[in-house]
Amino acid sequence: MAQRLLTELMEASDQGALELLRQEWIPLSKAAQIVGRSRQKTQNLLHELCHRQGWQPRRSQRSQAYRYRRHWADLLREQVAQDP
Repeated sequence: MAQRLLTELMEASDQGALELLRQEWIPLSKAAQIVGRSRQKTQNLLHELCHRQGWQPRRSQRSQAYRYRRHWADLLREQVAQDP
């Protein structure tokens, strides 16, 4: 399931996925623009992907939204590394 979501995000915009991989963190509005989805849809996909991977930010972390996006970028980089 997480693979399907990741594929959906990456297929939304090949250039967008490459742009996401170049940056460790980007604002949600920029991520939405890059993948060609609404902010809410992008955030929902991001959160669903992270939860299905079994990852959740700890409450003590600086910003949950920041941590989600950071983890999301890490997942994308790992996926591209596995499937060159």
